[in-house]
Amino acid sequence: MASISDGQMAVLRSWVGEVAEEDDLQERYDRLGNFDAVILETLRARQAVLVNDEPGLFVVDGLTINQTENLRSLTALIGEFETTGSGLDKVSTTTSPEGIYALVRADRER
Repeated sequence: MASISDGQMAVLRSWVGEVAEEDDLQERYDRLGNFDAVILETLRARQAVLVNDEPGLFVVDGLTINQTENLRSLTALIGEFETTGSGLDKVSTTTSPEGIYALVRADRER
């Protein structure tokens, strides 16, 4: 598959944050072929980790972390994403004869 552009990576990061490695996101995109599937798989993997961790409060280097609230927030984010999506899969890139790239919405005629 094609490499993820800087603009596409910025949108991915707006949903999954900076924790995910670019190589991991690229591998997921190569395998899944869909940006929304990449975002959902990444968020659900984080959700699974939180579900399997000890719930409640704990202290790391003087910082109190509430896994229950983190899980609740992540679940809400997944719900929001499932409603809105990233919009990346509705846009395709085409090249004109002059080599200029144009973004074309796949759901609208030119």
